[in-house]
Amino acid sequence: MPLPSASNKPLLLFFPIAQTTNYKRCLSIAQHLRKHFTIQFLHTDNLSSLVYQQGFDTFSISDLSFRNSSIYKNTLEFHKGALEVQFLEQVETLEILQPTLLISDGIASSNMASEFTGIPLISLLNGYQSPYFVKQHTITTSSNKHTPFIALREKYGLSTKQSLQEEFEGNLNWICDLPELFPQKALPSHYEMIGPILENFKRPVLSTTYNSSSIKKTIFLDHDFIDRIRHLKKLEKTFFEQCNIVVNTSTSNNFLSNHPKVIRVSDIAQLSPKIDLVFCNTECMVYEALSYGIPVIYAESSLRHRWLIDTLENWKIGTSWDHLTQSNNGLEYWIHNKSTDELRTIQYKIKASFTTLSYKLLSSIALHFPFLQKTFIPIL
Repeated sequence: MPLPSASNKPLLLFFPIAQTTNYKRCLSIAQHLRKHFTIQFLHTDNLSSLVYQQGFDTFSISDLSFRNSSIYKNTLEFHKGALEVQFLEQVETLEILQPTLLISDGIASSNMASEFTGIPLISLLNGYQSPYFVKQHTITTSSNKHTPFIALREKYGLSTKQSLQEEFEGNLNWICDLPELFPQKALPSHYEMIGPILENFKRPVLSTTYNSSSIKKTIFLDHDFIDRIRHLKKLEKTFFEQCNIVVNTSTSNNFLSNHPKVIRVSDIAQLSPKIDLVFCNTECMVYEALSYGIPVIYAESSLRHRWLIDTLENWKIGTSWDHLTQSNNGLEYWIHNKSTDELRTIQYKIKASFTTLSYKLLSSIALHFPFLQKTFIPIL
């Protein structure tokens, strides 16, 4: 069981679901807030090494649902017993650690735990998950999916929520996308568009030698993409003779890690001027690639990613893995599509937004939680 923090700074707890893209998003936000808070992350066996590399501590919760929970799967099911255990363990952790604030990225019980303990909650959302996204209402599910939440709220004397969407909202909700890519209707005061979150991580220094053909185009494969993709042999047959292949050093895929034609680097920034196309399946890497003016091939893993694919294709800045492999000239088109007018426009928007991210985060917290203003270095 975690111990309370001895720091004089207020304690901020992060509760991301056990997926790389959510942990990376939370870690990037934590880097901007670390001067003002003592920060701890929910421990998961496969992702906590990322947390330690950035100099943050973790706290553990025994309930395995925290390690495997997912906010938007194709079938969104919650069972009352499992949800109640998650809720009670989260409440116990909050009462022991006594944080000033918590930030949740997809944990189903966070809203209930926040209300029960009185600890304010910030929720992180993608633009297409927001109920104010102009193209759709985010969570469209049958009413029985919300039934376990209704039962628990009644049992523990919590306020009534009208929908599953409201269960994933906080006292404050940060939309982590560009409005140009995912436009919103008029937002209420507890919703803010903070913009895309780029990685600003400390990374180990690697002596990487880039030995490649200067004639061939270069493809970067993000480790989440290549660890999950089911078409590695097709990838090899299609691309390896035509292109230089660069992979993330953190990949655990033996096929690519040990392939004689594959170059390993620690992150995309090492070779961004030489990379022509990025393959990935996390939102963080999408924005990372676009911030360098590089088009994206995205491997969608759930229905919600269709909105992301539609946006990439409408802007002509990327497409899906399925659409690429179904087209006879898909690779030829996209690998010669770097730094187009559309990509340069989005690249500028991303960098302009990210430049002011620290100010936006601190201003938002100070505005919505005025009791915390005394802990901040003056920012306004």
